[in-house]
Amino acid sequence: MKWSGSEAARKITQTTTSRAIQGITIFLVVVGTITIAGDLYFLSNIRKSLKKHHTKTFVSTVSTHDSTSLHNRTVVANLLREAGAMVTDESKLPTLAQIADLYGPRPVILGLEHCEHFRNTVPASERMLGAAGMFSTGTNLVTHLLKRNCYIPERAEKYGLETATKEQLGMRWQVPWGKHTPADYKIKHATEKAQLINKDYILPCVTIRSPWRWMQSMCKNPYTARWPHASICPHLVVNSSQLSRQWNPVTVKYGAGIENYTSLVHLWIEWYDQYARLVLDDEVVENHATSYPVLIIRMEDLIFYTQETVTQICQCTGGVIYAEKPFEYVVESAKKDSPGHDTSVGLTEAWIKYSKPLQPRAGFVQEDYLAGIDALNHDDRFGLMKLLQYHHPPSN
Repeated sequence: MKWSGSEAARKITQTTTSRAIQGITIFLVVVGTITIAGDLYFLSNIRKSLKKHHTKTFVSTVSTHDSTSLHNRTVVANLLREAGAMVTDESKLPTLAQIADLYGPRPVILGLEHCEHFRNTVPASERMLGAAGMFSTGTNLVTHLLKRNCYIPERAEKYGLETATKEQLGMRWQVPWGKHTPADYKIKHATEKAQLINKDYILPCVTIRSPWRWMQSMCKNPYTARWPHASICPHLVVNSSQLSRQWNPVTVKYGAGIENYTSLVHLWIEWYDQYARLVLDDEVVENHATSYPVLIIRMEDLIFYTQETVTQICQCTGGVIYAEKPFEYVVESAKKDSPGHDTSVGLTEAWIKYSKPLQPRAGFVQEDYLAGIDALNHDDRFGLMKLLQYHHPPSN
């Protein structure tokens, strides 16, 4: 059959157009298939990681060893070396039994019973963890550990597990109102970089440490706390008479404002009281309009029971520990990237330092020692010393 020139041109155009449409269709199908396959592969990896995570059993460092190894320093040396730390003198190391005597055989975390409420009320793809805590209590340490080991699967699906920032995966450097800022400032203050963050989507990881060791640390570096203590530290009292005791007041400058405290030990008591009531005061906890879930975490557990502690924090938000790589410890000082901080204490040094029993009176003068015990026993309404299994130093 013969066509005229115009008819032939029209047929060629139709054929070319048809083939082009077929080609584009095939291309889109292939691209779509590849994209779907890629998404399925990515999601399967996340599910695989989640499945692997839940099949792991994380138990206490102490409970995994028999009675003989609990008193063997080589066991501790091997644990530290497996974590990537350097050990040069095993004789300086503690035994696991010594650690258990000081802090118990497993982590103590307050607030785990409220994790389900957090997961039920915060969309999975919006959940985040953020550090909070008084100065020198391990806020940097908990942040580094979470960023290296934990992520929220739904946020990974949203931003990409391999390409997302740690914050996009749910691990913030601090709570939006500032990690050292008291809890009561949550509503009325936000740091410069957190103005647009929904504060109710953050689970605060509140670090705490023995008040006696904390006061020793504050004597070395008081941060923004100010009180007269040039010749005596912590210099809790000006007049030591128990009948007419006069405390030595402390002023602290936060990013949100200035607060005054009765003494240095009361700074510890009153600062943590604001977070403790969110966990331990039933009336406050039941008022969901003003309360919110928090975790209170011992700094000592981040040192001695690291993996178990971080795993429980991570799981509280519905997060998972990376399954495709070994758990990553903070071997060097967690403060090495924070100017003005002591960077001399790495993992091995921390095990040695914090496993030593407190010296008599914590090295304080008798007046401060007695005043500190009195305040911690009577002014701490939640009894955090007992709940967290901390001990007063011996008198002599």
